[in-house]
Amino acid sequence: MAANAVNENDIPWGPHPRYEGLQMKVLVPGAVNPALNVSRVRVEVGKQIPPHVHAASSETFYILRGTGVCYLGDTPVPFGPGFCFYAPPGHEHRLENTGAEPVEILAVFAPPVA
Repeated sequence: MAANAVNENDIPWGPHPRYEGLQMKVLVPGAVNPALNVSRVRVEVGKQIPPHVHAASSETFYILRGTGVCYLGDTPVPFGPGFCFYAPPGHEHRLENTGAEPVEILAVFAPPVA
């Protein structure tokens, strides 16, 4: 497998495949790196990533912009830029944008999600 570099400015925002009101850019797909994938996700004001579980992948996500509340199971954690979260496989989590601007996160899944 060859090394790879990507400029996220060359990748247009597109709709999230599962959740309405979210936009995403896949920066490193599993086809490029079979160990993980990396995406940038935008959650518009008043929208959320609903409760969900990744059965076989862990998710680490870093808040780049915006404010809101992340629930790790039933535990609410207010966040702003610079917060980093980890949800192991099988752990329910969700994220709500409660602020006045879009929330943008960098999400890393290992192994990659489809």
